[in-house]
Amino acid sequence: MIDRDTNPKIRTRCLNCGNATPWELDMPDFTPTTPPGCLCEHGTFVAETAAGEMTSVVRAPKGFTPDTLAVDYLDDKAAAAVADFDNEHAVRAHLDEINPVRRALAPPRFALIGAAGYVAPRHMRAIREIGGDLVAVLDPHDSVGILDTHAPGCLYFREPERFERFLLRHPVDWVAVCSPNYLHDAHCIMAMRAGANVICEKPLVLREANIDMLSRVEQETSRRVNVVLQCRLHPDAIGAKRALTAGGYRVRVDYCTPRGPWYHWSWKGEPHKSGGLPTNIGVHLFDLCSWLFGEQRGRGQHRVDTEEAVGWLPLERAEIHWRLSVRREEAAQRVFRVDGGDNTVSLDLTKGFTDLHTELYRRTIRGKGYGIEDIRPATRMVEQMRRPT
Repeated sequence: MIDRDTNPKIRTRCLNCGNATPWELDMPDFTPTTPPGCLCEHGTFVAETAAGEMTSVVRAPKGFTPDTLAVDYLDDKAAAAVADFDNEHAVRAHLDEINPVRRALAPPRFALIGAAGYVAPRHMRAIREIGGDLVAVLDPHDSVGILDTHAPGCLYFREPERFERFLLRHPVDWVAVCSPNYLHDAHCIMAMRAGANVICEKPLVLREANIDMLSRVEQETSRRVNVVLQCRLHPDAIGAKRALTAGGYRVRVDYCTPRGPWYHWSWKGEPHKSGGLPTNIGVHLFDLCSWLFGEQRGRGQHRVDTEEAVGWLPLERAEIHWRLSVRREEAAQRVFRVDGGDNTVSLDLTKGFTDLHTELYRRTIRGKGYGIEDIRPATRMVEQMRRPT
């Protein structure tokens, strides 16, 4: 409980709607003159010090008035959470059981791993545009000034140990994983074991076996990993999915995303960290091929170097001839050309490709995201491409 001599100033924060009293409010005997505003009729509050230390659970019965705010443990489960673990996990879990509207009333709380990376601003913008609250980020590199644009009050951590401790003490609903490819599975596991669901950039993992590991942790934690497969949401791709219902297609995929010398000096240029070109820049395109034309049938052939990868791939309903490039002298393009005899379709994903994260976030927080099994076929394809043919 609160030591009134050393911590005379506290606030109460609603675990239903998130509203709180100011830190300056003095609460002798736990009876504030003005209770915190609350969007829900039956508020349950956590009392905490300015240092973020949880002290008790405050229960405000329906119809409470400023002079009748009672402070007590919600029940034994909540008391154990505060006393034994000094975090909100058991409190929040129990509140989910007794008050299922809490998550609908409160803005979703997000944390993000990999805040200084290339793709992180798309995630920050998506979180802001869906009304989410980005409360903490992790990155060993401190070039994270972009936070002032999207989440100026967000906390920044350089050390994963401190970040994980924060998640354990102050649970979030979602963790966005934008870290280097070879760390994705480890960061997904950290997030799930801290009680959060995950939105992970592709590639989800470098090896199919790691999908099985993530599946086990999902079952252990009752949390879910969702994968950023935004190409499936492109209007042209949705139209092609409806139109291409037959088989025997011959598909040409040309994908160029020009990159300068930095690319090859970064972790992206190290195949054991990035997975190489087919994994790093191509996995979402191979996912789209699998989504449109079915799973792989046979090995196929390929040639991969540091700036270009080419090959062909037999799928259930199409033969895919593909080329990927990061040559900086080439123009950017993301084009699918589908020849089906009388039914010829061209998909140009070059425009609008980078603007789909917000829609993907909206779908995901509604429970309609793409799970780990959705990315399994493409993961298997690109893993095979790291082996010589």
